[in-house]
Amino acid sequence: MTTREIDLECWICGEQFVGEEPRSYAVVGRGSDLCPKPLDQNPLPLMLHTCPGCGFTGDGRTFHASQADEQVREWVLAGGLAEAARQVPDSGYARYELAALCHGRRRRVSALQLAEYYLAASWSAQLEQAEDVAPQYQAEAAKHLERALLVDEVADEERAVMTYLVGELRRRLGEFEAALQLFDEAAIQFTQHGGPTWLLRALGQQAGLAKEGSADPAPLASSG
Repeated sequence: MTTREIDLECWICGEQFVGEEPRSYAVVGRGSDLCPKPLDQNPLPLMLHTCPGCGFTGDGRTFHASQADEQVREWVLAGGLAEAARQVPDSGYARYELAALCHGRRRRVSALQLAEYYLAASWSAQLEQAEDVAPQYQAEAAKHLERALLVDEVADEERAVMTYLVGELRRRLGEFEAALQLFDEAAIQFTQHGGPTWLLRALGQQAGLAKEGSADPAPLASSG
């Protein structure tokens, strides 16, 4: 993995600092929940930045002045983020939880963005061998992604994959009937809007595991 430095300025407290983020990294496969399998160092924690002044956490875009939100500012400066940070461990997955908490305080909350943060938290937990905490993040990711699909935050061409992903998260949580229904819906979305070539094979593989009552992790089925 190679990285680069970027200059950031926090719109909450005015702190200027230098962040580091991945420039390039290699992935040698993905899990059935789309968790990347990095060749070497896990790049996920470096995709977020934390202000050293106030602790505000998010990706590089969230530090742009155009993303300023008074509700988030008031919550952080009142100590809400500091209190939340004391309740989570110092880890990559916890950074994504803090980013989700920051985003959740916005006046206009994106369910899709929340889902992405919690999904990345679940991936990070798996990559950090913190399997005991991964399910809580999978549940949050599934909940918010279902909401994003309901309110049409997901583009038509991505609906099949996102519906599959909710189904796979539900399967990993042991909710097999819900998973099977979502896999069927993903197949319908694929028929209507298309999707990547690997999806139908993955749907068959994961539906088979759900019918067996298996919540075990699995590699992503290939299109071959």
